[in-house]
Amino acid sequence: VSASFNWELDFFGRTRRASESAAAQVQAGEAGVAAAQRLVAAELATQYVALRTLQQRLVVAQESLVNQRESQRIVRSRAELGRGTPLDVARANALVESTEATIPALQGAIERSALRIATLAGRNPRATLALLAGDLRMTLRDAQPKLERAETSAAELIAGVVLDEALARAEA
Repeated sequence: VSASFNWELDFFGRTRRASESAAAQVQAGEAGVAAAQRLVAAELATQYVALRTLQQRLVVAQESLVNQRESQRIVRSRAELGRGTPLDVARANALVESTEATIPALQGAIERSALRIATLAGRNPRATLALLAGDLRMTLRDAQPKLERAETSAAELIAGVVLDEALARAEA
């Protein structure tokens, strides 16, 4: 069995500097990945709070609509009995219509917010909509597999760049 060894003398520190440069690039890449993870987690939390706020606003609007319809019924009855004016009826109708108009806008905003959460968490959008429609909570840990895949991809990309630069320096 024969073995051969090959090495290059590093008189001017070229190999050492290339190694230090590669290590610095890896650290910069790791810092970038960590920053991206924090950014995604923060945006996910922001969207979750926004979603729950919108859901609560929808509940309030729906409850208000029930109360306003009852009020509208009372105002109409009073007007039929001569104890109210057509202006009272028009105001009650306008209030009901205004509240009815807010409900579809809130439902659309809820769906958009849930889809943003699904995108940030790397989940199926329709499954996420179903999950978030109730009182179930989606945790930030649900986003972890997606972040780990991104971190691995970034490390592979950085390693490829470092290798390309090392080969280019070796050829020079």
